[in-house]
Amino acid sequence: MRRILCLAAVFALGIALPSDAGAQFGKLKKMVGEKAAEKAAEKAVETAGVPTTPPRYVKKINLTAAQLAQVNRGLAAEIAATPRVIKAAEERQKKQEKEQEQYQKDMDAYNKKNEKYQACKDKFMASEQAQEDALQKKAEAASAGAESSVGDGDKLAALAQRAQEAGQRVSEGRGTAEDRRILAEFQKTMAGVQNKGNQAIATNQEVAAFRQGQPARLEKACGPEPQ
Repeated sequence: MRRILCLAAVFALGIALPSDAGAQFGKLKKMVGEKAAEKAAEKAVETAGVPTTPPRYVKKINLTAAQLAQVNRGLAAEIAATPRVIKAAEERQKKQEKEQEQYQKDMDAYNKKNEKYQACKDKFMASEQAQEDALQKKAEAASAGAESSVGDGDKLAALAQRAQEAGQRVSEGRGTAEDRRILAEFQKTMAGVQNKGNQAIATNQEVAAFRQGQPARLEKACGPEPQ
């Protein structure tokens, strides 16, 4: 604005402008145009309803009698509902506190029972482990005995072949004393193998049955697990 006034004064006094006065005046017109465009844009924003200034606070708002009655009805409804809301909130709070108290009692009782149960269980499992180890050792020994009774598989297969041939001759009435000895030897050998095998099977079944019956023995010794 100051530049515009100065320029107007120059023209009014008839002072000669320098050789580039035309360019300077064109620039001045451009600046004035930009300012006008900014004002037009601000006016358009205000027309569109977009606030361009900070909110203005007022001390009071004038309401009609109908509007004031409506506000009073709303406030009265809130005031009337307040005791009920407060009471409901207090009841919920009391209920939650009671539930929390009961939960804590139940948890304390559970921890006490569970601590006693776990101590009994640890002692029981230690005893069970010793018995299971003894049974497992017995089963392993029986399995080893069954394997040793078989001995050399090739020799046993050869003996079985000889026993089959001897049995054939005996059935045909051509059996000799040697054939009968071979048959007796084979029967004795197979009886030993079968006996050792049966012992191995029995001891392994005993281990399995011991493990299977463990939960029932635990409950009998320590009672049911606390829940």
